[in-house]
Amino acid sequence: MLASGVTAHAATLSYTTVVAPHATPIFNVTEPTPPTWWTNGQRVFTATNWSQNLALQKFDPALGILNSVTFTFRGALLSTSMIENLDGEPADVREDWTGSMHFTVPGASQQTSNLSYSFTQSFAAYDGIADFSGASGGSTPPFTVETNSGNPTSLILSTNLSPFIGTDTFAVPVDANGRALFSGAGNLLTSARTYGWAGMTVTYDYTPSIDLTIAKTVTSSGPYIVGSNVTYSLLARNL
Repeated sequence: MLASGVTAHAATLSYTTVVAPHATPIFNVTEPTPPTWWTNGQRVFTATNWSQNLALQKFDPALGILNSVTFTFRGALLSTSMIENLDGEPADVREDWTGSMHFTVPGASQQTSNLSYSFTQSFAAYDGIADFSGASGGSTPPFTVETNSGNPTSLILSTNLSPFIGTDTFAVPVDANGRALFSGAGNLLTSARTYGWAGMTVTYDYTPSIDLTIAKTVTSSGPYIVGSNVTYSLLARNL
């Protein structure tokens, strides 16, 4: 019960989830150093391409009235490569890495995050040994590309919130795709590995329930007759 003159202030509640690693460990790689904005330990990336469902906790209606829901999306690609220039002349090899992630929130349009990164390496003419080392070959240490340059993308819903209310969870399908392209030499031996990671936070903005009980106690003393004044003490408790 909300008594007259009592105001309920809005509150927020958040839940975060990330994609699960592949059941076979060889398809996973752990990021050496997570970004500063991520405070939940090292991120585990899974070889692309993949599709998963992110399970997020619904808003418990016992907490109050749900006003809006904010979804925050993050994604990243982690890649490594090995190159051997097989040309008889030196070559500048360009690597182009692209990827995309798609989040499908119930009742909303699909949210897409695109990723891309490019760089060039110089190699000498082929040394006769295809070992991805020496002057004609090399490997690239793991590097990470974040969606939206590391800034999260958000979606706010204030209508049709029923899919997010309850005591169980709801699913957000997410898929990740990665691609590597090498150019700059007519004869190249290459190896590329691309892994993806995705995380999502749901934040509920709600008005908490307020249940007041009011106790009334007579503080004046009798005897009373018709027309006498009676005073009371009122005690309100928020249970």
